[in-house]
Amino acid sequence: MHQENNKKYQCDLCNQEFATSKDLANHKAGKHGNTVHTCQYCGKRYKWPDSFYRHKQVINRYKY
Repeated sequence: MHQENNKKYQCDLCNQEFATSKDLANHKAGKHGNTVHTCQYCGKRYKWPDSFYRHKQVINRYKY
């Protein structure tokens, strides 16, 4: 059985391929970048965009 390559997002820095743009963004942030995302409400810092996104979802429930 032949399986299609569903990875359509390619890193312009290392040519690794990913199935979603979110996976590509996480890869670039973790492997190629020093980007730090800081929460404006509590000051907590995140390297990974998906972790920061999850944090924002939780903190939005509790901010006034």
